[in-house]
Formats: sequence, structure tokens, C-alpha cells
Amino acid sequence: MQIARSTLVVVLLVTLSAIVTSTVGCATQEITYVDTGATYTLDEAETMARQVSKPKFAGEAVLAAEALRQTQLTTLRAEGEDPAELASLLTDLFPNDQRSVPYHAEAATVDGDPAWIVVEVWGLQGGNLDNSRVWVLERGTGRVILSATFD
Repeated sequence: MQIARSTLVVVLLVTLSAIVTSTVGCATQEITYVDTGATYTLDEAETMARQVSKPKFAGEAVLAAEALRQTQLTTLRAEGEDPAELASLLTDLFPNDQRSVPYHAEAATVDGDPAWIVVEVWGLQGGNLDNSRVWVLERGTGRVILSATFD
């Protein structure tokens, strides 16, 4: 009887652990990379960013941002050469960023220049990831063309 209970407890713990791991894994790998040859003005790029649905992890504590960010950038690097280049640029431009997590990235032309558009959630120290920001970065140089925050 005791062995049966112990076995049941172990089976339940393993099952619960698998469910939690798969749920967390799905919730954290939510970055999308789009490369459809889109062309935007700066205003259109900002409007597009505002229309992108926030990820499931929006609203989580800022304390989770560093690990979430790492997962998102790792996922982006696995998407191919161009997304990997963008992930490296984000790492180089914002090496100490521990309060924001990208969830949408797009290769596009913005005001005639090849650019990357990155949408992220961010939060204040001690707060939650409840704000959004869009970055438009010039491809090749990484120069910031636009940075705008919104709810």
C-alpha cells in the first residue's frame, strides 16, 4: 500500500512538472518574425505596432523580463540568418536591458530605408510588463529611427 501511494505521488509530480514545463515553454516563446517586404511610413510603422496583439506574458512581473527576453532572443536567432542578425543587434544595442521583452519583429522598408521594426513589452523597476514600445532600427547601422511607447 505504501509503495503504491509513493508511486502515485511520483507519477503525479512528474505529470504536473511536464504540464508546467510545457505551459511555461509555450507562453515564453511568443516572438514572431515577419518579412513580407512591407513598406511603411514612420506613422504607419507605429500604427502597425499598436495593432500587434500583446503576448501572453504581458502583465507578468518585471523580474521575469530578463529570462523571457533571453528566451525570445534565442527563439529569434533560430528563425534564420536575418532574424539572428536582428537578435545580435538587439543584444549589442541594449546589453543591460532587463525590463523589456520583444514579441514582434519585422523586416520592412520605413520611409525608404531598410529597417527592422521591433515591438516589446516593458515595465518600471518593481512593476509589471504592462507597457509597450516600438523601435524602428535602420538595418546595417542599427541607428534608432523611431522609439515610441504606448499602452
